[in-house]
Amino acid sequence: MSESKGPTVQTGPAFLSLQTVPTVQAYRMRNYSVAYQQRMRVRYAQPGGCVMTSVTDRIEKSAVLRAPISRVWAAISDARQFGAWFGVALDGPFEAGTRLHGRIVGTTVDADVAKMQEPHAGVPFEVLVERVEPMRLLSFRWHPYAGPDVDVAAEETTLVEFELEEVPDGTSVRITESGFDEVPLARRANAFAANEQGWTIQLTLIAKYLALGTNA
Repeated sequence: MSESKGPTVQTGPAFLSLQTVPTVQAYRMRNYSVAYQQRMRVRYAQPGGCVMTSVTDRIEKSAVLRAPISRVWAAISDARQFGAWFGVALDGPFEAGTRLHGRIVGTTVDADVAKMQEPHAGVPFEVLVERVEPMRLLSFRWHPYAGPDVDVAAEETTLVEFELEEVPDGTSVRITESGFDEVPLARRANAFAANEQGWTIQLTLIAKYLALGTNA
């Protein structure tokens, strides 16, 4: 792939090889009203400098984190740790076939993001866990760009996957959300655009959480 490159930056000890592409815009990531506004868009470079892109049905984001795979897996698969960086309080563990409920509480690792989430505090959050494969894969389904004012009961869900791989520099993390072509047309474009940028921020929050060196 070829693409004009922005400056390579380091965002703390947890990240490798990030490129920033400024945009004069704000965005909102909303899955059961998870919201955040940001004026910097981050693109993640794969080894060799190839920047991840997405097609209309799926979003893919990846980064190499400077942390052992066991630590990254715990941050993603432990519901309490997941909630700390993502900004949600869940009512149980990630177990295949389980439907988890929770509420938005705000991330603990970025004050600016948490402030943007404040208006959505207490909003319901729900996922259906599909697969839990230790040190390799966590996946669940949800309704993208949905909230208490949107009736999604009859709609198809999208599939969210966290895939891990041990690499020499740490742990490769790939986040994929697929199935947007099944989202109703009236919400599809907004759902895709919001989550395409939203997952960039969430990947950043994982890195910040790992950099804190805490399980809280």
